[in-house]
Amino acid sequence: LSMAEAPSLAGLVELLCCSGANDHARRSLSQDPINDNSSCGVGINFKPDVSGALYVHSLVPGSPAALDGLITEGDRLEQVDGQYVYRCSLKQVSTVLLGREGTLVRLTMQRPTGGGTERIETVLRRANIKRLRAFHDSYLHGSVLPAEKQQTCLAVRDPDHVRHEQVRLSRSSPSQEQESVHTTPRNGNPYKEASNPWIRDPSPLLVSAAPDSKIDAQKRSTHEIDGLLAAAKLATESQLTAEAEMSYQKALVLDPDHVEALCGLAMLLHSTRSDLSRAESLYQHALRINPMHVASLSHYGLLLRDKYGDDAGGEVYFKRALEIDPSHTDTLCNYALLLTNVKKDHVTAADLFRKALDSNPWHVRSLCGYGMLLQNVNSDFAAARSMYSRALQQDPNHIPTTINLAVLYRDNLNEPRTAESLIIHALKLDPDNHWLKANAAAFRCEPDA
Repeated sequence: LSMAEAPSLAGLVELLCCSGANDHARRSLSQDPINDNSSCGVGINFKPDVSGALYVHSLVPGSPAALDGLITEGDRLEQVDGQYVYRCSLKQVSTVLLGREGTLVRLTMQRPTGGGTERIETVLRRANIKRLRAFHDSYLHGSVLPAEKQQTCLAVRDPDHVRHEQVRLSRSSPSQEQESVHTTPRNGNPYKEASNPWIRDPSPLLVSAAPDSKIDAQKRSTHEIDGLLAAAKLATESQLTAEAEMSYQKALVLDPDHVEALCGLAMLLHSTRSDLSRAESLYQHALRINPMHVASLSHYGLLLRDKYGDDAGGEVYFKRALEIDPSHTDTLCNYALLLTNVKKDHVTAADLFRKALDSNPWHVRSLCGYGMLLQNVNSDFAAARSMYSRALQQDPNHIPTTINLAVLYRDNLNEPRTAESLIIHALKLDPDNHWLKANAAAFRCEPDA
């Protein structure tokens, strides 16, 4: 979008995210819009880029977001209350960002840096932005609002310091995250300076609608849950299934409706096939809370295929997930595998695999699936071996890739001993694998004379 288009676009986004611009919200406004508390925001004006991602264009002066001091112009919106809203439309975002005045909302932003991106999380209290502006206008023009409106002008907590989590993601090593939790002072916030021309005395703006202890407890709980989810992810990558499950369980004790924890635990149970029925229940719970949660949609579609053989149902959920996030790697891979193995639409499947690898060049399942297509459909054995090798470079213990590479070496590259060594390695990783036990003998080589 050109800079010339920005002002009108900013006004549109401001309506969506600060005071409610959808038709239903407009119809529900009271005759006195300043007192309408049904569709309140946090004072962020977003501007979409060419890909549809929403970036902070500006902050409403004196709004919860401006007083909080963490969010700045140029930050990209990632999640609202744990719901992944990257590249969602403005209308979709407004349905989760707006709410009743005084309620809390948790925002996750990504901030571009020189070496990658910086993750910013904060919890804000929704406020009536129209009433806030009316309050500010009264200062600008020397008029005075009624006392009851002054007292309810802004419901936002503004402590001197805010604890927040910053996760720096390195472009050179995307699989590693360095986490640091620190305290950021509010020095330099222009919306708190008494010299600001539109605020004669900032103290009337700092009217807390709830005890600080309640907000502190929620922020502590949020950080604790985030830490547990990070521990669960690390344990899963280290194949410590019991430890990962325990971390997810602890997170759900703190918040039984936490979508990321519900989906994470379901994915763990699903991948280990330890309890598919419970995994199904967890996916359904997550989708009841957030029907737009992409990971839950994608993996629930996969579970429908795995548990019930419901390929049509799985395809419905894959398509729904891709409508929300067309670049979601797991969904692209899941749908490509369905097209390859069931519908035999190899051209579309290859395109989806390539899109998945454009999004994440080291996605193991996509590398393995694309390698199978290159090997069995295109007979491009060199390219297939390259895909399998990249997958095993990322995860040396990925059994499906190990088996596929062994078959490639035995049937297509005439290297039976390499194939045998790969099957032996796979059997050490999973001695109870039914396919390996049934087919291992076919890879056994005769000893040299």
